[in-house]
Order: sequence, then structure tokens, then C-alpha cells
Amino acid sequence: MDEKEEIKSLKVELEKLKSENQQLRQTVDNLTLMTNTIKETFWLSDYKNKKLIYVSPSYEKMFGKSIESLFEDPTSWEDNIHPDDRQRIREAFNKKILQDNYDEEFRIIKNGKIEWIRDRAYPIKDENGEITLITGLSQFITDKQVAEYKLRETTENLIQIMETSPSGILIVNHKFETLYANRYLINLLCLTSSEVFSQNVLKHINEESYDKLIECCKEILSNENCTKHFEFKIKNQEGLEYWVDFKANRIQYNDMNCVLISLNDITKLKKAQETVVASRKNLFALLNNTDYAFILLNRNFQIIDFNLAANRLIENLTSLHLMKRAYYDNYLNEFEQLRFRKEFDKAMNGVGVLNERKLSISGDKTVWVEERYYPAKDEDNEIFGVAYSVIDISERKNAETLLMESKAYLRAIFDSSTELNIFTLDKEYRYTTFNWQHQTKMKMIWNADIKVGENIFTYIDSDNASEKLKDNFDRTFLGEEFTLIEKFKPDDMFFENTYSPIIYKDNIIEGIVVIVRDITDKIKNQKKLENSEKELKELNNSKDKFFSIIAHDLKSPLSGLIGVSHDLSRQVDNLTTDEIKNLAKAMNESAKNIFSLLENLLEWSRTVTGRKEVNKDNMNPNIIAMALLSLFTEVAKNKNIKIHNEFDNKDYLYGDANMFTTILRNLVSNSLKFTQDGDIYIGLVKDGDMGKVYVKDTGVGMSDKIKNKLFRIDENVTELGTNKEKGTGIGLILCKEFVEKNGGKIWVESKLGEGSTFYFTFPFVN
Repeated sequence: MDEKEEIKSLKVELEKLKSENQQLRQTVDNLTLMTNTIKETFWLSDYKNKKLIYVSPSYEKMFGKSIESLFEDPTSWEDNIHPDDRQRIREAFNKKILQDNYDEEFRIIKNGKIEWIRDRAYPIKDENGEITLITGLSQFITDKQVAEYKLRETTENLIQIMETSPSGILIVNHKFETLYANRYLINLLCLTSSEVFSQNVLKHINEESYDKLIECCKEILSNENCTKHFEFKIKNQEGLEYWVDFKANRIQYNDMNCVLISLNDITKLKKAQETVVASRKNLFALLNNTDYAFILLNRNFQIIDFNLAANRLIENLTSLHLMKRAYYDNYLNEFEQLRFRKEFDKAMNGVGVLNERKLSISGDKTVWVEERYYPAKDEDNEIFGVAYSVIDISERKNAETLLMESKAYLRAIFDSSTELNIFTLDKEYRYTTFNWQHQTKMKMIWNADIKVGENIFTYIDSDNASEKLKDNFDRTFLGEEFTLIEKFKPDDMFFENTYSPIIYKDNIIEGIVVIVRDITDKIKNQKKLENSEKELKELNNSKDKFFSIIAHDLKSPLSGLIGVSHDLSRQVDNLTTDEIKNLAKAMNESAKNIFSLLENLLEWSRTVTGRKEVNKDNMNPNIIAMALLSLFTEVAKNKNIKIHNEFDNKDYLYGDANMFTTILRNLVSNSLKFTQDGDIYIGLVKDGDMGKVYVKDTGVGMSDKIKNKLFRIDENVTELGTNKEKGTGIGLILCKEFVEKNGGKIWVESKLGEGSTFYFTFPFVN
């Protein structure tokens, strides 16, 4: 080969290598794209050097960790494995990867949530059969695990249902071997479980009908939509006979076609049917001793049967007509025939008909009758004719006419009343009449457009009101007459209701009459008068207590102020600067005490007289406490007291923030007063749906005698503090008023010499 041909050959080989390299790069790019886009996590590792070579980006989403962390520590993915699964997975990987069959499912914990992973790994070996690389694939199977759990749960529930079913359930295969039998079937046949599963049970169900049962099962197995249903007798191993209802159809069980058989014991039903047959004679006797005229007709209007009452109502109707299958409409005139056939057709279409009308019989004789048309059905529930019944109701209609005339007079009386609303009910609580006043009230209270013949309870939209009224109606139907004052919502209306029975002849109660008088204004005016009287008494008592407190609590600080100012005015020329400062300080303390007392008295008086509104809203006690404690910094420093704020900024209470501030201010001021060189702790703890606020000090405490006098307006407690400070006396009473206004309570726990803890409660934000 010369040099040109060799160069040409090399160029061809070079182009071929370029093409193959391009294809290889394309293949690598495609594989990379595939592994980067699939939801599963693909990975490749160096088995000998225990080094990760590649992992797809889906790892970060699956395990919630970065790929960089996995490259730094190839075993870091194990940290996510559920602690109960971790050791099992490590052992399985080390063992099964050598056998080429590593395929495990385990749980991981990611963001506090448990997920299920299926992990598979495949070894890549060299020409010597030694593992050099391992490639693996991990995928989410949480949905699969949940589905399998639900399937197991459903299967267990189904088995439980079949085991507790009041029917015998049997599943057999194509060889008629028992695959499943529930406890009811085993007990019904009086067999043991081993006997049921070791032999052909169909023979024990009914040996005489065995061939028929086998044919049924074969037909069912060969035809998916085939269902068999019939009744027969069985005799169990103890010789007891039962009538059973046999049903069978095809199902899939253990991945094969099987026959599902259910056996229901219908022995009692069969006996009941025999009883029905035996009672037909009694029914026939009963029909012949009733005032209702019964005529049974076929679809062609021909008479099939009738009772004696029909013979009495329709003259010349004899057994001869039954033999000839006479047509009933031959006894009717042309107009009656048209009407009869119209109602007859409705009954033939399955619709019952009830009429009250005048009927002409026996020539010129006309009577009021109640007639009924009912579809007559055979044993297969097929309509074969009409059961027609008639009864003479002329006497009742005459009574109703008289009653209507009476109602006309009663209506005139009803409608002439402008103050009373009146209505009457029958025994079914249906309106028989009412006046316009009652109609107006029902519209106003219940937004109801009432009608005669409708049940009153269909209009009253309140179970409580319905129950109360029904009790009153039932008392009246028992013959009791009484008057009650009753309250009905939604408008808090009061009525004076008089209930009376309506008595007809023979002392039979046929209905009730209720007379209602609206006394809402009277009751409300009476309550206003009572409330005004109560408020007046409370105001007088508050006034007396108010002046008593002023007289007692203002006397001491004013006396001190007057005494100090008197000394200052008379001896100012003889006093040193320090003495003047001390007197001025004492005057300032007295003035502040007087101001604090007046401030508390003003707040208290506005509260008890109802002039202070409670403005409730969500509030943060920590914010209030921080602002409040800044006011006591100087006092606490002078008495060497450390105040500890233990409120949590996350807690929110619901109430009046100004009242909460006043309560906390008074209690902290009180603790400062009776503490020297100590600590005061404020905060709250949860107590059900209430926040229990505490103000605890390490001060002098108090005796039970003093403790029992606190929070009472009729007791005045003004103990001196550790620096002879004087209190306002009204502070704790004001605290009690404010706490109760916000739905809470206040109390104290204390022992003499061991400090005191005041508690009060406010609702937590709901």
C-alpha cells in the first residue's frame, strides 16, 4: 500500500471513530437526561474503594439532603432510615449484594414524616467475576404501602363481616372443595372445621338435591352472570331439619373462579307463611263481619269476590254473579261508569285512591260514602285487579255539617277579638280553626303561613318549644283545663295561655281550644320596675359604703398631711434644710396616697354604678407588665426588691386591658408595700381555658384573720407597710370588681412571715 492509500485509510478510520464517539456521547447524554428527570433515584458506586461515582438529582427530593453531603460521606443516606429498619437494611445489603438479589423496602424519616422506599441494587463484575461497581435504583412506594394496608384492612373487615354474618357462607372451587366456610355454616350443619374442609360439603347441605347443587355450581362456573336462587330443606348431623334460602353466584377467590354460596335459615318464615294460609279463613270471616263493603275485581271489571256488606249495599248482588263473572260497572249509570273506570285505571297503575262522595243506590236513595281503590297483587307482586271498598258515612257527614255551622258562629266570635288569639286542634294536633290574631302572631313569631288541616308542629322551628307545647296539649287531651304564663323565643315574648278540652257527646274529647293573650309588655314593664328597684337599692348601699370608705381612708392621710404642714408652717425658721426635705417628702407621700385613694375610689364608683364600660379584646399581659414595672423601678430600688417578670410573650388573654393594668398595678404596689430586701414574681400559668395570673412576694405575709377580711367592702383593712406605708383600702375591692367584670375570680394564699401570693384569672384567647 502506498502512502496516499494509507493516509486515505487512516482518514476513513478517523471519521468512523468520530462518528462512534459522537454516538457514544449522545448515548451518555441521553442516559444522563433520563436519570436526571425520572422521579426514582439512580446511583453508581465503586464497590472496592467504597466511593460514590454518580447519583441522580432526585436524591435531594427523596432523602431531603444535598448530593454534596452524600459524596462527602457515602453512608450518610443511612441517617434518614427509620431506627427500627436501619440495622436490617445494612445487613441485607452486605449479604444480598453478593447474591445478586438485593431488593428491600424500608422507612425513612424526612421533615418529621415517614415515607416508604424500595431500594434495589445490582453488582457489576469484571472478567474474573469480582464485583467492581454497584448500580442501584430507589423509588417512593408510600402510596403502595398505604394501599396494601387498606387492602389488608378491607380484607380483615370483610372476613370479620362474613364471620359475624347471620347467614351461612361457603366458597368452593371447581373441584367442589371448600376454600372458605364461616362459623354460622359450620354450626348450621353441625360439622367440625376439619370435616368442612376435608370433604365435599355440598353432600351435607342436601344429599337428595346433591346432583342439582352440583349442576348449579357447574353452570355458575361456566357463566359469569349466572345466579341461582331457590329454597329447600336440609337435615344437619343432629337430625334437625331447616328450611333454607339458597343463593349462589361466581366470584374471583385466590385468583381463580369459585362459587359463593349463602344459606339463610328461613324456617320461621316458612312457618309464618303456613300461619298466613291458615289465617285466610279467619280473614274471610272478618271481612264478612265489617261495615265496609269489599268487592274484588279483575282487570276487566269482573267481580271475583265480595263480602256480605257489599251484598247489603248493592241489592241483587249474589253468588250467581260470581259464577257468571258479572261486570260491576253494569250496576252503575253512565256518569258513574266514567268516574269509576277513571279511578279503577289509577289503581291498576299502582296508585291507591280515596274519595268521599255522594252515591246513588237502590233507585232514588243517595248516601255519602267513603270509597277506596287499591291495586290487588298476586304472590309474584303482579297487579291482577282492584280491591274496591265502600262504607256509608252519611251520619258522620251530617255531624260534620252541624260542626261547620257551629264553626261559622265560632268564627264570628274568634274574629271579633282584637286582644286574644284563639285556635283549635284535633287529636293529631291539626288546625281545625283559628282567628286572624293567631294567624298574625304565627307569622310574626315563626314566619309561618298556617292552614286548616296542617299539623301545628310543622310551623314551629324549635324543638324546645314543640316539646313544651306538646306536653300542654297532651294534658288537655286527658281532660285537664289550665292556664300558664309561657315564654317563647326568638323575641322573648310572654303569653298567658289557657288550654281547654273540646268535649262532644258521651264525654269524648275530640279536640282542644287554646286562648292566648300576649302579656309581653306587661311582663317587661314589671321586670323593668323590679330592676329599677334593685338598682336603686344597690346604689344606696354603694353610696353608704362609698362615704364610709372616704370617711375612714381619707382621714388618716389627710391628718398626716395637716400635721406635717402645721409643723412646717410653725417651725420653718428653726428647721434645717434636711428636716424641711424630710417633712416635704412626708407631705408628698401623704398627697400621693390621697391621690391614689381618690383614683381608686373614682374607678370603683364608676364600676359599681354601671358607668364604666368593659371593653374586651385580645391583649398581651407581658407587654402590659413591662410598661407597668417601669413605674415601680425607684420604689423597688429604695427597698432593695427585685421584681421578676415571668410572663411569656406568646400568651394572650381576652379582657379589658385597662382593668387588667389596674389590677396588676394594685397587686404589685401591695407587694412592694409589704416587702423589704426580697423578691416579687409576676406571671401566669394555664388553668383549663383560663390564664391564672400570680403576684408572689417574699414579704411579711398575713394572718388568717387579715386574709379573711380582704376583698370585702364591709371590712376596711389598712395595714402599715415595712416602711410605714399606708394603703388606699379600696385597692383590693377594686381588683375584685374588675376581675369579676372580666369573668374571672381573685384570691390570696399567705402565711404570716412567709410572704403572700395573689391569684386572679382571665380567659385565654379562644
